[in-house]
Amino acid sequence: MAFIDTETTGTSRHDRIVTLGIATMQASDLQAAKFKLRTMHLVFNPTRPCNPMAASIHGWSDQTLARQPRFADHVTEITDQLARADVWLMHNAAFDRRL
Repeated sequence: MAFIDTETTGTSRHDRIVTLGIATMQASDLQAAKFKLRTMHLVFNPTRPCNPMAASIHGWSDQTLARQPRFADHVTEITDQLARADVWLMHNAAFDRRL
């Protein structure tokens, strides 16, 4: 199972992902109440400014984000992590998947 969350530059379809968090675990561990999580938290350069409201939620400044790697620099690492999971659990999945 993969638990996934993102933060973005805003809420329009032109916005970009700023952070990606993934926590994975075996369903059998959850059933046995053993919480062995493998976690990943990445911060990206969205190559565009953040909407001020979005920045107030995630707390990342445009200056800090400009010094981060781009999402494309981590695609292999991200897809490898997600490929290990049969089930993805996301809050607001329709929005996150669109980005």
